[in-house]
Amino acid sequence: MNCIYNKTQRTMKGNKMVRMALILAVCLSLMAPLAGSAEDFKPDAAKTYYIDCPVAEARLSADGPTVSQWGYTVKTPKAVKTSETGDNVKWQFVAVGDKWHVQLASGGDDSRLWATKLTDANGLVLTDTAKSGGWTQFTLTSAGDGKYFITAPEGPEGFQRVKFLMDDKVGVVKASNADVFCQVTITEVEDE
Repeated sequence: MNCIYNKTQRTMKGNKMVRMALILAVCLSLMAPLAGSAEDFKPDAAKTYYIDCPVAEARLSADGPTVSQWGYTVKTPKAVKTSETGDNVKWQFVAVGDKWHVQLASGGDDSRLWATKLTDANGLVLTDTAKSGGWTQFTLTSAGDGKYFITAPEGPEGFQRVKFLMDDKVGVVKASNADVFCQVTITEVEDE
């Protein structure tokens, strides 16, 4: 009798492990589509986009102040309200291999984002489109939930990822920073 009891216990434990394995397999299969939906953003170079930070309720704009440091005089981007429209908030992505130049769709002098070590500019400035080195080349990677990180992986150490800062400032921080103020939405501009 004891032998039958022990065999029944082993069978029940085996069945319990099979059930748990099946539940785990079902959970993993349900999660797979969610994980697959977190893709890097692939912009259309022929379109223009708004770059917004939802948590800061702010939009990237080229209307920032001019600053001088280390012999450079540069224009900086800034954050404006997400209701702002016009040429200074419309961005275009220009492919450069597997990276992107981020620049004003309207063009003009100093229209391309450039990650630098200029601390007075929070490390992010606008430069002319002739600059095309690694400090002007950004990746657009998923932060999940329809948000993205804009990062210059070849940018200067500690000055790679775009972040919306306090007040109306926008700058760059370490590439590993996953703060919500580094997470942006990229929305195609409809006809205004």
